[in-house]
Amino acid sequence: MNNFGIVVCFCLAFICNLSRPLAADRWTEFPQPPAMPMAVRSGTAPVNGIEMYYAIYGSAAGTPILLIHGGLGYADIWANQVADLSREHTVIVADSRGHGRSTRTSAPYAYDLMASDYVALLNYLKVGQVALVGWSDGGIIGLDIAMKHPERLTKLFAHAANTKTDGFNHGFDKTMTWLAYVEHCKDVYKRISPTHDEYDAFLTEMNAMWTSQPNWSDDELKTITVPTAIVFGDHDEAIDRGHTEYIAQTVPGAKLVILEKVSHFAIGSHRVSPYIRTIGPPSEGFGGRCPIYRQGFDPLRRGALSGAGAGNSCFFPSSTFSRSASALRARTRWGPCRQRTGSSISSCRTSGRGRRTPPLPPSR
Repeated sequence: MNNFGIVVCFCLAFICNLSRPLAADRWTEFPQPPAMPMAVRSGTAPVNGIEMYYAIYGSAAGTPILLIHGGLGYADIWANQVADLSREHTVIVADSRGHGRSTRTSAPYAYDLMASDYVALLNYLKVGQVALVGWSDGGIIGLDIAMKHPERLTKLFAHAANTKTDGFNHGFDKTMTWLAYVEHCKDVYKRISPTHDEYDAFLTEMNAMWTSQPNWSDDELKTITVPTAIVFGDHDEAIDRGHTEYIAQTVPGAKLVILEKVSHFAIGSHRVSPYIRTIGPPSEGFGGRCPIYRQGFDPLRRGALSGAGAGNSCFFPSSTFSRSASALRARTRWGPCRQRTGSSISSCRTSGRGRRTPPLPPSR
């Protein structure tokens, strides 16, 4: 083959390579949640003048785990975590007021009001204490409950939360990931909300809350006595990392957990929930060591983040997010904070037992 032929072949190969779709970094996309597993119980609870949708998964004894979704969202966005955690724990999810299947009153949206809804829901369900895992607005609601009703929490895992209105990244609401999330929530809202034709008004009212709340002082945050993890994805579009570090430094004894190569929407990025496994047993507190994913340790059973102090920052590599609960139990042990491992483990899916949660209606 002459030189010209070699050049032509090289150019054709280069063009063909460019034409192949490139895999997007996962933090640049909003991951669609799968269907929820089987619910043991679901319904609506009359709390604070609204009908609040809830569902319970798993039937294990001990302290339940309460998962609180973010703004515009709904309970089923926790599908990956529910499928995983309900194998060994009782897990409670709900739609916040005006979100998903829950109704609302004419009262403006406010974090303290939504926090009081969740406390009233626990009263309705006759649940004394929970380990609370909150994402975004859910993390803010969790912090509010930790300040005002600490007796109801054994621990708090607050992911992607802010405590002041200047904790946002400027322009996050123009990113493709955020816009995809808003459109997804709009589609679900139109299918399941009692006020399915009022999404635009709902979004406007939520924006009004986000621009004015929360605004907690340092002194207020310092009243938190609940063992707390403050969690941040290192590609979070919405929340400023410096603000997250400020929260962790201000809440007494809080752990700072950094999730690598994930966005604000880390909860939906993967099939299972090892990042939530840092909460350990719901009845135990946080300590100073972090689980890494090697032979011989189950962070859920034996108490992740409990032990001798190794600093208050933990880093979790992106590879851990592809791992299943069963694989984690077979391959994990303690390690110091900031230590990382990159081996891959295949994932699996489990389902709970009991009555299936009614699926979301199909898209119109």
